[in-house]
Amino acid sequence: MEKAFFEWDHRKDLLNQSKHAVSFCEAQEAFLDPYRLIAEDLEHSTDEKRYYCFGKVQHSVMTVRFTYQNNKVRIKKIYEESHR
Repeated sequence: MEKAFFEWDHRKDLLNQSKHAVSFCEAQEAFLDPYRLIAEDLEHSTDEKRYYCFGKVQHSVMTVRFTYQNNKVRIKKIYEESHR
């Protein structure tokens, strides 16, 4: 089985950085948390399945919305981040 890799829209990444001061690149770390939780996003899953990853990044818990297709995790949005 191939390893998944991450991708995202760079314009959305810049908007997220300006809004939350967190890059999608940094958000990848939430997936490395051994205690992370993955949940299906039932509210926003219309044309494709979307998921949330809740994982610790440094001293905060991040909520990352993503899709998974063809061994790619596509980060859609970082919803929340605790203050550091």
